[in-house]
Order: sequence, then C-alpha cells, then structure tokens
Amino acid sequence: MKKKTCLFCNQAIAGRKSNEHIFPQWLLDHFGIRKTKVTPTHRSFIDYVIKSIRKHTLNKFLAGKICQECNNGWMSELENSAKENIINLAENKKAVTDLKPEERFILARWTIKTALVLNSGSNFLKNVPKEHYHYIFKQKDKIPKNVAVFAQQHMYTEKFFWIQGSQWTVTGKNASLDKELEIIVLTKSYKIALQFGHLMLLVAHNPIDKYLFSFWKGIHVPLYPLKGKVTWFERSKDDFPWKDSIKATSLFHFSLGLCDPCVTINYKNES
Repeated sequence: MKKKTCLFCNQAIAGRKSNEHIFPQWLLDHFGIRKTKVTPTHRSFIDYVIKSIRKHTLNKFLAGKICQECNNGWMSELENSAKENIINLAENKKAVTDLKPEERFILARWTIKTALVLNSGSNFLKNVPKEHYHYIFKQKDKIPKNVAVFAQQHMYTEKFFWIQGSQWTVTGKNASLDKELEIIVLTKSYKIALQFGHLMLLVAHNPIDKYLFSFWKGIHVPLYPLKGKVTWFERSKDDFPWKDSIKATSLFHFSLGLCDPCVTINYKNES
C-alpha cells in the first residue's frame, strides 16, 4: 500500500497526522462562527447540477493530510505573522491599501496556505497542483509561478463566505480557447475566494504562460505580485455590490479573467 504523505512536506504521515482546521480556530472564535452550520456544495460547471453536498459545522471542517510538524511549525508561525492584520482588515480598522509590501506578502502566503488547505479538505475538484503545496512549504520568500493574490474590503452582510472554481472570462484576440487549452484551464487552474467580515481575499493560478491576468482596476488590489506584466479593465466602482457579501465575493472571484493578446502593462502597484 502506498504510504500517506503530508500535502506540504511530502513526508510519511503515519503517527504524525494532525487534524488541521480548514479555517483557523482563532478566526472561528473571533467571529463567533465555530458552531455555524455550512453545506459545501459542488456543482457541475456545464449544467450546474449538484454533484455532492456536505453538512457540518465549521469546527468540524478539517483537513486530514497535514502532519503535526507542519501544523505546529511553519503554518503556526505564518498564522501568528498574519493574524493581527487579518483581524484589523476584517474589522475595517486598517485599509488593504495601507499594507506595507512585506505585510502584503505575508497576507498573500497566508491566503494561499488557507486556500490550499480548503481545496484539499473540501468536496470540490482538486485542481491545485501538488507542487504548489510543496513550494509554499519549501520557499518561505517566494510564491508559485503564475499565482496571484488580491484583496478588497466591503460593507459585509455575512461573517464569512467562500467560493472556489476554475471558470474564467477570457478576452483578447484568442478569447476562444481551443480544446486542449480549455482542458488545461478547467483542470489545472484555480480561483479561491475567502471572505471574513469586511475582508475579501482571492488567490488565483493561471497555468497558461501566454495569457495574462485581467483584473478590475480599483477592485482587485494586488497583494502579490506587486509588479510585472498584467492587464486590467476599467469599470465603474459603482457596479460593485459593496453591501452584499455573497454577491461581492462572487463578483470579486468571477470578474478576475484572462487575456491574450492584450495591451500589456508593466505594472507596479503604487498604493
């Protein structure tokens, strides 16, 4: 039998298994949502038919493929480094645009770590490449190639919400993907959005080098990368549903697209 290994360090997990909470316990306690009931639902991309559904409370939402050393080591250190800013942003005591570059990077790593754990423990397609788990463990000062992280704040109506998928709006001359690229996008890309209080976070992976992330200028505030070739689109901020958490987080998620070829911008975030 094949030995079970930790998602992150890839070491044998026998006798070292940790029941890692998908969402950190301190976050559940801070928002008083430990006993909140959730029904994670996986729907088909094609016809939106429900493929699976679960029912449990958030404190029972666990990931079982993480070893104790990772859980109590680098993951715990990352939680402690990001915790203060997450709470301040979620309570609207601090603006995303006020974060320093090093704070943005820590929050970006935390978002990736949490999103990866969420995907591994949920009843959704496992679109996250295994090497992303290994990379985030090994490279403490880097983030996997073609992965971007964004943030925004809104006037929340829900304490928490999340959405994950691999559907993109593709623009540009090559907006119609051929079958091979379409399969790559559907099976190897991912977008995972998280919302806690005022704070919305989005981590996305684009597996096709020639396509650029296309984001909503002024809505998708980059945490990582802070510079590089991208494209963005102009749209009124009044079109964003600032006062509805589910609509806001969903649009934050779905409006991030891909473009090829586009008017590329050597982007450097000035905020």
